[in-house]
Amino acid sequence: MERFLQRHASRILGSMSGFDRVLFRGVLRSISYVQGLDWFMGNQRVGFKDFEWFVQKFSAGIKKRVEEIAQRAGRPWAPWQLCCLRPRPEKTCAATSPTV
Repeated sequence: MERFLQRHASRILGSMSGFDRVLFRGVLRSISYVQGLDWFMGNQRVGFKDFEWFVQKFSAGIKKRVEEIAQRAGRPWAPWQLCCLRPRPEKTCAATSPTV
């Protein structure tokens, strides 16, 4: 990775560190278009005006479950944060800006 970063340094603003593989199960193609998302939200009995609330609640549930699994397995849990970004010293990256 370091060799790649050095080779393409003039075109790279920063890099991210984390897992090298993440496995997701299931398919979400059905909600990748308007009608599919409309069906999903109706099936969940959530109006579009409540979408933000629904997503935040759903995300909190996933986070809680992941924390429980990590704790049972004796593994550390660190949620993804912008601090994981490593900007190149001579360049600035919008994602590391305090205003983002």
